[in-house]
Amino acid sequence: MPELLRRTRAEQELQADLRETRLLRDELARANALLAQQARTDPLTGLANHGAIVAEIETAFAQQRHSDTAFAILFFDIDHFKRINDTYGHQAGDAVLMQLARIMTASSGLHELPGRYGGEEFLLVLHSTPQQEALRRAEALRAAVARHPFSLPNGTEIAVSISIGVAAAPTQGTHGEMLLSAADDALYRAKATGRNRVRLASGDAEELGSGGRAIEQRERERTAPH
Repeated sequence: MPELLRRTRAEQELQADLRETRLLRDELARANALLAQQARTDPLTGLANHGAIVAEIETAFAQQRHSDTAFAILFFDIDHFKRINDTYGHQAGDAVLMQLARIMTASSGLHELPGRYGGEEFLLVLHSTPQQEALRRAEALRAAVARHPFSLPNGTEIAVSISIGVAAAPTQGTHGEMLLSAADDALYRAKATGRNRVRLASGDAEELGSGGRAIEQRERERTAPH
């Protein structure tokens, strides 16, 4: 009898240890998943961060090579964002970024990944989306932002607009850097022709490549005194 009792207790202790091990394993898995999510997420807006959204473009190219379907990206930023920060303060700028992120999320499809490229620049990857549909989606997003009253921490509401560059693969880019350059060039032309508008990348992949200069020019405009 004592031997049976000893064995029963040993089995109970073993089962308790196994349960604790499973709980610890599950807790570790959840912690690792959270860390992985945080590594891909912009902490302010909750959108995909720069690394995650750029990786999504490469994923779209990989899918395209297997399925031969077009996809497009929308590359955009907030018009006169520096003026918002200078006039109302950086907390107001952050509030605008967070509200824009919510509009992006609401405008995105189930399998589309909205992301913050950096600063006031954002990206949306449109999987299996031809050029004309991408233009329609860009215009719908621009209009949604333009009609939204942006609320600031001091209770003020302001109007905000965005300028969007659209580039489609593979017509305007055969890899991520090329497609981003094409979209950035289109974004710069949207800025140069009045802001609060959508522009499509012009030409084909071999003719494009001025996007880096567009980035540099916008950075100069961003830091110039108003």
